[in-house]
Amino acid sequence: MIEKKNFNYNVRDPDKLKTFYCRTEYFKNSFFPYTINQWNNLDSWMRKLTSFTLFRKSLLGMREGRPSPNPVYNIHNPLGLKLLTRLRLGLSHLREHKFKYNFQDCIDPFCTCSIETESTKHFFLHCQNFVDLRVVLLNDIITIDHGILNTSDDNLVHLLLYGHQRYSLYENQMLIQASINFIINSERFNGPLF
Repeated sequence: MIEKKNFNYNVRDPDKLKTFYCRTEYFKNSFFPYTINQWNNLDSWMRKLTSFTLFRKSLLGMREGRPSPNPVYNIHNPLGLKLLTRLRLGLSHLREHKFKYNFQDCIDPFCTCSIETESTKHFFLHCQNFVDLRVVLLNDIITIDHGILNTSDDNLVHLLLYGHQRYSLYENQMLIQASINFIINSERFNGPLF
């Protein structure tokens, strides 16, 4: 049973837990000794929180390097967002993605248009199979920012996948929706992934 430390005098942190004697590093790093040590290292005010929600929020706020979620700008399009997320993760129907993860139905990463590897950048910007759809996509995004096409290919693909904080919510919605329309209308991602 885990016990609070008993003190015969006033101390600053009466809410600390009694630690285990650990003869080996292996036991010291096992669940209870490690967790008790982590608990005792928390600030006193955090150990005194009675609300689980507040405790969790405080704990998550302490974590450095926690990735922020990628925004979808309040777009409700389950299929489109699923396909967009697959492209963001690099785990989609594209041959480069399937080849990287050793899918049995993909023997090489090259596109059927025979220009280059079928990457996300190739799909959005270079593939000859989607020239007409690309014209529509580029016309849609030019209305958001006339200089958007002056950026590098890598930056443009990043904008198409994630939007950008310099744009308003409405402009990001238009940008992401244009990307989703291109993805769905290409019919490249129809059928099961596996």
